[in-house]
Amino acid sequence: AQVVHKLGVYWDTGPLPLTLANMSELRHLELCCVTNLRKLPPLGGLNQLRTVSIRDCRVLQCLPLSSHPLLYALRICNCTSFSELPDLALLPSLEVLFVEGVPALKAIPESILKMVRASCIHFYKCKGLRGFPLVMLFLPGLTEQATNTLLKVAETYPPPAKP
Repeated sequence: AQVVHKLGVYWDTGPLPLTLANMSELRHLELCCVTNLRKLPPLGGLNQLRTVSIRDCRVLQCLPLSSHPLLYALRICNCTSFSELPDLALLPSLEVLFVEGVPALKAIPESILKMVRASCIHFYKCKGLRGFPLVMLFLPGLTEQATNTLLKVAETYPPPAKP
């Protein structure tokens, strides 16, 4: 049996194979321009997963991540229908969260406060985002540069107006 450590799917119009969940040694998953991808198949069996990068998957709505203890980087870019981040408490090793060009995203889950290993949190061009938990600035691993970036993000995404 062949062991797959890195899988990249680019410019594809078909559904992802359901066997993706059986690639137990998969460490890096990259999806780019998968045009008909509304949701990923369950990824629960990918316990070795370390990075997930999803770019230009315009109809993808969510990411069904369950417990992935080794995942340290999650990048979601230019996924215009993506509306909900996964429960970040299920990703205890997450250091990098990069979200850009995701206008349908409305909120940052409170589970972001569980990202105790965070060194980089980036939100940009997420025009639907309302409110920003400023307490994130006190996550222990954030660099001064990352904290300054988050302050700018907090100014960009003010809390919703109270009725």
